[in-house]
Amino acid sequence: MSTRTPILQWRDAQGSWHAVLLADDDYAAAWSGDRRALHEELRELYAWLSNHDPYRLCTLHSAELLLVPVEARARFVRGSRSFPVEPLALRIPCVRATDESDQQWCLQPHLGLRFDVDGGAEFRALARHYAQEALRDLPPQLMALQLPPPDVEIEWLSVPLRGRNRQTRVEDRPPYRQLLSCAEPALKDRRRLGAALGRDSEAKDLAARLAGGRVHVLLVGPRGVGKSTLLVDAARRWLRQSPDAEETRDFRLWRTSGARLIAGMQYLGQWQERCEQVIAALGSTRGVLHVENLAELMQVGGTAPESSVAAFLAPYLQRGQLRMVSEATESEYQSCRRLLPALVDQFEVIRVEPFRGAAAQSLMREVARSFVSGGALLDPAVAEVVLGLYQRFQPAACVPGPAVRMLRELGLKARRTPIDADGAMRAFALHSGLPEVLLRDDLPLTESAVCAALGAEVIGQPHAVSAAAQCVLSLKAGLNDPGRPLAVLLLSGPTGTGKTALARALAHYCFGDARARLLRLDMSEYAGVDALARLCGGHDGRPPRWLQSIEQQPFAVVLFDEIEKAAPEVFDALLGLLDEGRISDRYGRSYDFTSAMVLLTSNLGARAQPAPGFVSSGGEAPDHAVRAFFRPEFYNRLDAVITYAGLDPASMREIARKELLDLSRREGLAARELSLAWDESVVDFLVAVGFDPQYGARPLQRALDTHIVSALAHWRLTHPAARRQTLRISVVQGELQVEALSAGAG
Repeated sequence: MSTRTPILQWRDAQGSWHAVLLADDDYAAAWSGDRRALHEELRELYAWLSNHDPYRLCTLHSAELLLVPVEARARFVRGSRSFPVEPLALRIPCVRATDESDQQWCLQPHLGLRFDVDGGAEFRALARHYAQEALRDLPPQLMALQLPPPDVEIEWLSVPLRGRNRQTRVEDRPPYRQLLSCAEPALKDRRRLGAALGRDSEAKDLAARLAGGRVHVLLVGPRGVGKSTLLVDAARRWLRQSPDAEETRDFRLWRTSGARLIAGMQYLGQWQERCEQVIAALGSTRGVLHVENLAELMQVGGTAPESSVAAFLAPYLQRGQLRMVSEATESEYQSCRRLLPALVDQFEVIRVEPFRGAAAQSLMREVARSFVSGGALLDPAVAEVVLGLYQRFQPAACVPGPAVRMLRELGLKARRTPIDADGAMRAFALHSGLPEVLLRDDLPLTESAVCAALGAEVIGQPHAVSAAAQCVLSLKAGLNDPGRPLAVLLLSGPTGTGKTALARALAHYCFGDARARLLRLDMSEYAGVDALARLCGGHDGRPPRWLQSIEQQPFAVVLFDEIEKAAPEVFDALLGLLDEGRISDRYGRSYDFTSAMVLLTSNLGARAQPAPGFVSSGGEAPDHAVRAFFRPEFYNRLDAVITYAGLDPASMREIARKELLDLSRREGLAARELSLAWDESVVDFLVAVGFDPQYGARPLQRALDTHIVSALAHWRLTHPAARRQTLRISVVQGELQVEALSAGAG
């Protein structure tokens, strides 16, 4: 019997060969002066590990080598002072690998890094980030040891697995082969074998229930509270006392999901047949099925909960032919009880509460101590800093949840480089996008500074900028309501006056990326009879993309554009979002907005406005059209109503200058080092042809595209070799002209 496994190999300056086993968690390495001898040594090493320490190995189905550019900067330390040196441009060898469960991994053997990657994540960006963090501020002598070798390559070795009898492997027995087609043994997952810290009594109680017979258990608690960790810990305690043979203990608890149970099933009756086979296999091995999410089990297999996989399994649970444990949030549990009570009635419910107060602090310190005792250079203050940041800026996240995940990431990095409170602050800033000036209490922030930053993007609306700046300052001071979104603002006024620009400016200032952190919904698309189903998720059970985005990254600006066009039931659904920062779908999945800013735009009253003006929730008289349109319970959930003024010619001139400046930074010019120059006559021309009091700045943008962009495009295409030149835009006898002021290399 043999298998194929990838290695990463390279040659040093003396001509000797080096290689590491990519399938080994510890990156076992070998060295030899002869390449063939090196491969033979690695084959022997892999065969030995597969027999004596198989849990260190995983099966990799693919491996692709990528060289990721990283800028590393070493740092000398002399006493209390440090001296950075010039940055060093490196190309770090990274391997994009896929294992037997189609999980994608990033492997960086030279830095000792290995982490899984989400299917939709940016692989290169994550690889660059982790590599830069591993190399950050290393002493020069350590940096020299991290320099990547030249001519790195991947080679696949065919490895004979000596001394192993295929028939004696548990995985090769028929019942287990059937289970492995749609589930995995939870106790063999090395990533989930940690103890449930702080939950010793809960783990003992759950272990007793698992050992007590055919009891079905449902763990109910918030996402990230540690339900899976508690279950695995309890299962290990239970099986330690069981009379099972040691080789089969790890195959008693099988983790799966509704999607995996029906994966690949195309025809009527196929998934039902697979479920029956799984039930039979579990019965013959006395196995327990762990379904990761009970609500998801009702969403797959049929068009309604009554025809779903959950409904199919309910009779088997009732008759004791199948033993199951599952998980759900409180809202998902209530939804399951409402939609399919026959299923929920089969379970004993155990509620798993998040850690709070002193218990949360104790847990964070215990996690930090576990890394310090393992040799990590982790400052004790890091645990307090990480917990405080999450409690302040992501209050809906329970503990352990993301706070412990970040602490563990920092602990892994601290095995290579010291991590202190400042390092924890930088890591949180990178994750959330929040600038350090908002995170750190020792950095001052003034209203004028925020207004200047926002006002550079939103021109001619000082009152709107000031109102938005107050929300930012409240966040900085920690005075925002933790049970609501960071801000709920209604921007009302004529079209083209900068309402969307304010949303982009807030996304850029608060979260660092105006494009990725701005979720924009055109509410005219949610005006039909199925508006609510499309907003919160239809009967197919899949959440819409905007809710998936807020679940993956809760630090964002959410813009409901032209809110007045939405259907009435949409307003009802948004009441909970504006008041409690939450919205739920029919299956009980809840999405949190307490770390987001919510902006709504409207053109209500724009035509009837007699004069430009500004009204806020604390002003003299709110906009009458807005108050007349929205129900009182909806209107009262708004932090402020900001009425935009029409743009005057002076503001239009400033907007024209900004648009010209933005144009000069576009890729077609910047890539060829072409710069733009213009005088006020060009600004006058744009305002003359693009000013319309009724439509705001949008006609000016069209005028820019029609006259300026088209003229530049024509010049560029007629001068394809032009480089490093200044292009002067001028108005001659009422016509725009483009000419080169300086000759550059062609």
